[in-house]
Amino acid sequence: PAGLDTAAARTHAVEHWVQRELRVQEARATGLDDDPAIQRRLAESERATLEAAALDAYFAQTPAEPSDEEVGAYYEENREALALREPYVRLRHLRVAARQRAIEARGALERAIASEFPDSLFALVAREYGAAPDGAVAFASEYVSEGRMRSLDAELGDRIAALPAGAQVAAVTVGSVFHIVQVVDRVPEGTVPPLTLVRDELAERLAVRMRRDAEARLLQQLRSEAQARGRLDLNL
Repeated sequence: PAGLDTAAARTHAVEHWVQRELRVQEARATGLDDDPAIQRRLAESERATLEAAALDAYFAQTPAEPSDEEVGAYYEENREALALREPYVRLRHLRVAARQRAIEARGALERAIASEFPDSLFALVAREYGAAPDGAVAFASEYVSEGRMRSLDAELGDRIAALPAGAQVAAVTVGSVFHIVQVVDRVPEGTVPPLTLVRDELAERLAVRMRRDAEARLLQQLRSEAQARGRLDLNL
C-alpha cells in the first residue's frame, strides 16, 4: 500500500498469515473440521473454487476479447443510446500547495500549451510542480463528466464547469489548495461521443457478453458430454 515501506509490509503480511494459521489450527484441534455443517461449507467452497478455476482455464484457452471491427460495429448500432447525459471535459489539472509555486506552474502550463508538443511538455510541468504528477498526466488523457468532477470537489467542479474550452489557464483556489486548470475540450450533453472516447467501455461490454455466451456454450457442451456418458440424470 502507498505510504507503507517494504519491511513494514512484509512484517504485516507475515503476521496476518501467522494469525490465520493459528486460528485454523485451533479449529482443527477442537474438532470443528469434523462438524457436518463445517464439512458442507468446506465442500461448497471447494466446488466454487474448482468451478472458477475451470472457467478461468477455459477463457485462457478461448479468450473472449472483441476485435476492433466488432467494437466499431457495436458503436454504430448503438450510437443514439450512447449520447452523453451530461457534459464531459478533458482537463490539464495540477494541484499545487504554495501560492508562488502556483504562479510559476500557471506560467509553465501556458508556455506548454502554446508549444508544438503540449502533452509532452505538460508531463514535464506536472513533474516539476504537481502534487501527484503521474495521476495528473493520466487524468489529462481522459474525458471525465462534470458530475464526476463535482463529486470529487463540488466547488472546483462548479468553477471548472464555468471555464471555456481552449488555451485559457485558470488558477482556482479551493481552501488552502491552488488548482491550475486548462479545459482542453468540452463535449456537451446530448453529443454522441467519438468511438475513441468510449472504446474501452464498449469493449468491456462486448467482452462480458462474449464471456457469457462462451460460458453458455461450454455448459451445453459439458451437459451433452455428461448425458452421452450416462453421468447426467435429470429425473427427480
